[in-house]
Amino acid sequence: NIPIIGNITGPISTASSLMEPVKFYKALKKNPEEADAFLTFVTTQLIRFARAQIEAGADVISVADPSGTGEILGPKLFERYTGKYLNLFYDAIRDTQVGTICHICGQMKSVYKEMDKVKSDALSFDSIVPMRQARMNLKDRVLMGNVSTYALEFGDPARVAILTREIGKSSTDIIAPACGLGTKSPIVNIQAILKTVREDAKLHA
Repeated sequence: NIPIIGNITGPISTASSLMEPVKFYKALKKNPEEADAFLTFVTTQLIRFARAQIEAGADVISVADPSGTGEILGPKLFERYTGKYLNLFYDAIRDTQVGTICHICGQMKSVYKEMDKVKSDALSFDSIVPMRQARMNLKDRVLMGNVSTYALEFGDPARVAILTREIGKSSTDIIAPACGLGTKSPIVNIQAILKTVREDAKLHA
């Protein structure tokens, strides 16, 4: 069985695309009430979109919020905004019983504690995040990732296989591309992930 995964752009990334990003980030600090009103509106629309995808047959909803990274916001604002509105989203679709994924770009070492409060079923990370480090900080979470998107597009199957084995040995629960797939990624590189996982019994341990 192959799951159908619906994709949603997260609240912070959507909001910062609807207005000038610098003004948006400044508003998070200077005008929190206005920022909350705007983000509540945005998140409500994302919930409607997710529910429409679920009604159309999605088994899993994956939310990517790259602009909500702790590298931009820092721990305090990450929890105040990224975590708050992601959880508003996940709580609103919990009754559907679909699986949920949260992907955040960038380094995570400054926001692991805050990330652990995000209520998705799985947490997905960028290729620059050491998955052993992630496991040490997120002991009880389902971790997903993080085969380099760059390697998948510009590398070869042998390189992808090496990366897949390394990630599989680092306590990752779901081996997957880090930040999605580039449109020019060769199919043989994508197949290399599947082939390596199927052939290497250690990755199933």
